[in-house]
Amino acid sequence: MSKKIAKSILTKLEKTGAKFKIIDHRQVFTAHDKAATTGFGPKQTVKSVALKIDAKEYILASVPANKNVDLNKIKNFINKTKKKDDRKLAQKIDFAKPAWVKNNLKNSEAGALLPLGLIYNLPNLFDNSLLKQKFLLLNSGSNWHSIKITPAQLEKLEGRFLFGGSFSTPRPKLKKKSGKKK
Repeated sequence: MSKKIAKSILTKLEKTGAKFKIIDHRQVFTAHDKAATTGFGPKQTVKSVALKIDAKEYILASVPANKNVDLNKIKNFINKTKKKDDRKLAQKIDFAKPAWVKNNLKNSEAGALLPLGLIYNLPNLFDNSLLKQKFLLLNSGSNWHSIKITPAQLEKLEGRFLFGGSFSTPRPKLKKKSGKKK
């Protein structure tokens, strides 16, 4: 595992002229852990996944660390868009296989998928609740670093790749163990 962000990613980010800051932290593998480690709130910490639409189409989806991706909401959004363009509607949306992610979304370690469609030439669905934050903490492709950026700069960076909408659902609360033996 690399402790560095891929040079190709940094070069692309810098070429856009968007303002961002690299945040160093201990190695983390989940957005929730990143929020706790960095002191940034889970509402600002972005969790990203790659999704497969039917047989051949892929997209990125990003939600806050305190929420889960809602595949039904994403399917409804995709089909609404496809219907406008008179294209075949999506039948199935699921998480992309880890092997596909590893082979096609280069320079992103497991648990650190860079949520930038610009880098991978993929549509990027960003939950609206993220776009309302003062700033965001994005995966950088490295489990040791994150990217701090404002939503306005993210929109400048992503341009035609970024789509906002309601793509998340609240995370279920974990039940606390009572400590009583039965």
